[in-house]
Amino acid sequence: MGNAGKKGEGPVEPNGPGRLVKGTQGGLFGEEGHTQEPKKLIKGVYPFDEVASAFQKEIRRGDVRAAMYWGHLLYGETPYYAWKRLLVAAAEDIGLAAPDVVEKVCGLALAWRICREKSYYVSPHHFSMAVMLLCAAPKSTEVEDLQTLTLEAIKSGERREIPEYAKDAHTEAGKAAGKTWADWYFGRHTICGVSVNAFTEELWRLKPDWDPRRADSAR
Repeated sequence: MGNAGKKGEGPVEPNGPGRLVKGTQGGLFGEEGHTQEPKKLIKGVYPFDEVASAFQKEIRRGDVRAAMYWGHLLYGETPYYAWKRLLVAAAEDIGLAAPDVVEKVCGLALAWRICREKSYYVSPHHFSMAVMLLCAAPKSTEVEDLQTLTLEAIKSGERREIPEYAKDAHTEAGKAAGKTWADWYFGRHTICGVSVNAFTEELWRLKPDWDPRRADSAR
């Protein structure tokens, strides 16, 4: 039967004869409408959730041999979920400490996904390389911590006021208040400190009323 499952069931994962891979349509890793249910035990020994937890914890600790072991146990059962856990770990545990490593890992994930779409079998080398990169990378949890703080604030009912500078010429409130594009450019270049480049100057020559310098006296 090759990599085709029973009628209407979708492809069979080649690293486990007869093991159906569900939920592989849509989304980067087929998670849209995800129906894949992992087994409760991996190899009949390890609880699935504990393997997933150990995988990320070993990445965080930088123990590459242990991370590779737990990662490949997870990958052997459900490669899509293994990649998802790895990508979460990349943002959560490495994050801003090594954004270049996070980018490389995302590139490896995309390469694996492209190969997986049309191939009967794809070796896990991209996954292994990603695990090694994350283990060796410096760690930072700033992304995770700020995200959690923000979500907790939203959950607790915190409601920020829309700042007045956001009510510019792009918005209905700004237009009603008479805000102009010159005001917007003033905010961008004078308050935010964005450099005026040659294209900005050319644009202002084309649209003189957009030039905030001409509106300084009115301000």
